[in-house]
Amino acid sequence: MDLDKAIEQLKKINKAISDFDESVKDRAAEILLDLAFQPSQGGEKETPTKKVKETKTKVKSIDLSQFDAFGKFLAKCGPPQTAADKILVAAYWLSEHEELLEFTTLKINNLLKKTGNKVERIHKAITECTDPDAQTIIVVRISGEGRGSSKYYYITDKGKDQVLALYS
Repeated sequence: MDLDKAIEQLKKINKAISDFDESVKDRAAEILLDLAFQPSQGGEKETPTKKVKETKTKVKSIDLSQFDAFGKFLAKCGPPQTAADKILVAAYWLSEHEELLEFTTLKINNLLKKTGNKVERIHKAITECTDPDAQTIIVVRISGEGRGSSKYYYITDKGKDQVLALYS
């Protein structure tokens, strides 16, 4: 890809994520930089930037292809004891299996409701996850104003690690 085309693509991506939370923007930039500095198949040497990135601890992931339904994955995770854990497991599923970068509490609760694990007072429970000390889920953006507004959330690496601990 030539430089002009790459710059144009980056401008489009920047415009698309302009409403996102700063931490999500930083994560997107990190992913793009990782992709940009991967060695090609032609045997180019890695750049020093790539070597620094490799020293960071990456979050392990669970092979979700072995689960044909969310309920089976939820059951394999324990089942989770607290409402916050249920939310994290559902968020992990949406992020990794359904590849959603952001989700609402409605999406989480509908997924949990289908398995008989609906979370009562989900907004109170998700507050535990978004607490500054926990930060397992973060608010990405808010759509609308007043009572009709919707918050969109994103599961952090810390949240994914917590789901991995439940899965083990």
